[in-house]
Amino acid sequence: LFIALDFSLILLITLVIFCIFVLLSNTRIAEGNLEQTIRYKSRDELGILADNFNQVTIRLRPPLTSREMLLAFCVLWAIFCTLSEAFLLSRQIFWP
Repeated sequence: LFIALDFSLILLITLVIFCIFVLLSNTRIAEGNLEQTIRYKSRDELGILADNFNQVTIRLRPPLTSREMLLAFCVLWAIFCTLSEAFLLSRQIFWP
C-alpha cells in the first residue's frame, strides 16, 4: 500500500513540475515576442494560469500603426470592390 502511495505521489509531483516547466520554459515571451502563446489544453489550475498569461500577452501587444491600418483598409476596399463587381456581373448574367 505504501509503495503504491509513494508511486502516486512521485507521479503527481513529476506531473506538476513538468507543467510548471512548460509554463516557465517559454523564454520568447520574456524576450519581448508577444505573439508567442502558451499551449496548454488542460482545464486545471495550470491551464487557467496559461490562459490568463495568454490574455496578458494579447493585451500588451502594441496597437496597429497607422500604416498597418491603412494597409488593412486598402485590402478590405479591394475585396469589397471585387465582390461588388462580381455581384454586378452575376446580376447581368442571371437577370438580364
